[in-house]
Formats: sequence, C-alpha cells, structure tokens
Amino acid sequence: MDRRLYLVAAAALAVIAGVSVYVAAMTEPGDVSQNSNLTVLANSVPALSAAKGWINSPPLEPSDLAGKVVLYDFWTYSCINCQRTLPHLKALYDRYKGDGLVIVGIHSPEFDFEKDHGNVQRAVEHYGVTWPVALDDDMTIWNAFNNQYWPAEYLTDRNGKLRQVRFGEGDYDAKENDVRTLLGVATDSPRAATTGADLPPSAAQSPEIHFGLAFGGNQFDSSPEKQDAGTQTYTLPDPVPQNSFALSGQWSTTDQDIEAGTADSVMVLRYQGGEVNLVAGATTSTTVTVELDGKPLTTIDVQEHDLYNVIEGGPSGFHTLTFRTQSAGLQLFAFTFGAGAK
Repeated sequence: MDRRLYLVAAAALAVIAGVSVYVAAMTEPGDVSQNSNLTVLANSVPALSAAKGWINSPPLEPSDLAGKVVLYDFWTYSCINCQRTLPHLKALYDRYKGDGLVIVGIHSPEFDFEKDHGNVQRAVEHYGVTWPVALDDDMTIWNAFNNQYWPAEYLTDRNGKLRQVRFGEGDYDAKENDVRTLLGVATDSPRAATTGADLPPSAAQSPEIHFGLAFGGNQFDSSPEKQDAGTQTYTLPDPVPQNSFALSGQWSTTDQDIEAGTADSVMVLRYQGGEVNLVAGATTSTTVTVELDGKPLTTIDVQEHDLYNVIEGGPSGFHTLTFRTQSAGLQLFAFTFGAGAK
C-alpha cells in the first residue's frame, strides 16, 4: 500500500492500520477518521519527543499547548500530497492562531536525504511554514502515534483530547469547520483566505513506485533476474509493461534509490495519470531530458534532493515517459502520480 496517501478513500484502511492500536489503548470508542461529530477519540496524545531538535520554535512542552486547540501535522518535505496541504494549513494558522490554534508540524522522513536539516529548513522557508516543526528523524513521534501515512492530521481540543484524525488531502472546508468548532468560532464567520483546492475528480492513475530495495522496489522488468544491491547493466524490454518502469545502461541499486552509472543511462516509465512527480537527487548537479511518447517534453535540472514535477495536466490513458541522463550520478527514489487528466 502506498504510504504517501493520495486518495481520501484510503483513510478507511488507515483507521485500522494507523491509529486503532493507540486509540484502543487509551480511549473511548469512536470512528477514528472522518469523525464528523468530534466525539472524544482519546483522552490524550503522546508527548512530543524530538531528539533531533525543532525549527521555528524551542522544544514544546505540554504546558505550551495547554488550553490550545492543537493540530499535529505529520509530513515530509518531498511528499507531493504533503506539499498540497501546506497552503491550507498556512491559511488556518494565519487566521486562527489568535483564537488559540496551534499547529505542530512533525517532519518524519521517508528517505535518508530528508533527515538533512538544511533540506528541511529550505523547505520550511520555501513553503512559508511558520509554525513549530519537530524533527522526527528517528520516527519516535510517528511511532508513538502509531501513524502510517503522509500527510496525517490529528486534532485535539483545549483539554488535550483527541477529537479528529484525517489522512490525505481534501475536505478542507470540513477541516476548517472542525477547527472553528473546537475554538468556539462561529461556523458562519468568514473562512480562511486560502483553503487549498479539494481533490480533483477521480481518474485512473498508476500506483506509487519506489526504486530502493527497502521499499520493495526490487523487481525490474529490464532484467530476468531479481534486482539486488550493486551495479548492473540493463537492456530495455519491448514493450515496457504498464504501471512499471525499465532501465537501460548501467545502474546501481541501494536500499533507498537507484543511481545512474553513466552519462547515457536511460529509464522508461509506462504510466497513466494526469500528473507525474519524481523524487530525485544527484551526487553532482545534472540535467535530465524527458520525452513523452517519443517526443521531447522537458528538461529537469536536478540539484537538491527533492520532488520534481515532470508533467501536469497530462493526457489520459497509458503513456510512456523516457528519462535520459546527461551525466552519471542521477539518483531516483520514487514516482508519485496524480489525477487531473484531460
């Protein structure tokens, strides 16, 4: 199951896999996710133990949150679904912090490069995150909440009781109503200036693809052998299977990623979806040329380890993207896909 959640429908599974153990141990029963009547789900939430430090704040103690409505947001900076929620969170924080809302960002990294605090700091500045962010490199807070997904939002009332849990994007008006209800702000008062766009209509799209062995990305259609760590030379199959990718040239594989070994290494992706994003980095800055169905599409300058948008508003149905490296050292971590096909 993709951990970077895109479809809100997957929240039903998250109810069981994500917080049910925590809630069952501490709470009065209730529907954990989409808890429309805001019944008490748990009498408290775990303490914040961020051994690696904080951004935008000194360490928060329980006394700092007493009497506040607190929204705990689990995110990681190269997650496209997390990025899309940030304008909504910023609008909520700017509008309601004076009424007693506190947002606590919990940056729990999926990839090792997301443990680089310089990278996180740049992302915080780029996306205008001004609320406290706990650096959860060792996943201590993530595990204490029994969380399973990015993004995930846990909302507590002024007494510190858990009242709402939501996974993924969308439902922004409902989320704002939850905040206003717990703050005691009239629900018919003006809304936050920017709540972000709700999810587009459902459209067929490929599942998320990870390349590293630790994420199960160990089957390559371009080789008859199961992929192991180390360097191999690949030949493209014809055709590349749907919802899959294949390699040509020299690539090395680690638990986290695959890395191009030469300047003429190629990767071909057979996908469907209106949006394609690539989590990538490089040992030194490099340029990647991208073709869509054999025709030039764009070039991507890969510098920082980050998420790069490859295509948006793309055509429906299955299509082929070809990525050609210009130098060795390109590192590929994951593909994520979105709707919005035209």
